[in-house]
Amino acid sequence: MKMTAISFPFRVLVDTSFWIALYDTKDRWHSQAVDREGVLTISNVILPWPILYETLRTRFVKNRPWGIHFRLLLGTLHVSHVCDTPYRQRAFDDTVTDSNVRRGISMIDMLIRLMLQDKNLGITHLLTFNVKDFEDVCRERRIELV
Repeated sequence: MKMTAISFPFRVLVDTSFWIALYDTKDRWHSQAVDREGVLTISNVILPWPILYETLRTRFVKNRPWGIHFRLLLGTLHVSHVCDTPYRQRAFDDTVTDSNVRRGISMIDMLIRLMLQDKNLGITHLLTFNVKDFEDVCRERRIELV
C-alpha cells in the first residue's frame, strides 16, 4: 500500500513504531519520524491506551529527555485516548488462533486492527512504520497510511 501525505480534516491513529522512531536516534525510521512529526500538530490524534503502555516502557521512561518531550508534545496536541475494553477479548481470541500464530501479529497490533475496523472511531489515517500488519485493514477501510 502506498504511503501518502494527509490533508485536514483527519483523525490519525499513532502507532508505537512512530513514537519509538521519533525519539530513538538509532531507530532506522528516525529521520522519517522527525519529518512526519509536524503532522501531529495539525491532526486529531487518536491514542489508544495500549499504545501508551507499549511506548512508555522502561527504556523510554528511563531516558528523561524523551519523557519530558513526549509529555510536552502531547500537551500541545488534540489527543483522544481510546479505551481498549470493547476490543480486548476479540483481540485476545484473534491473537491466539492458529492462523495468527503463523502470521505473528501481537495482541496490541491485533487490537489496533480492530480499532481501525471500527467505523465509530472515525479514523482516517494511520501513522506507523509497521505497514505490513495494517495495510490490509487500512485498504479495506480506506484509511491512509502516513
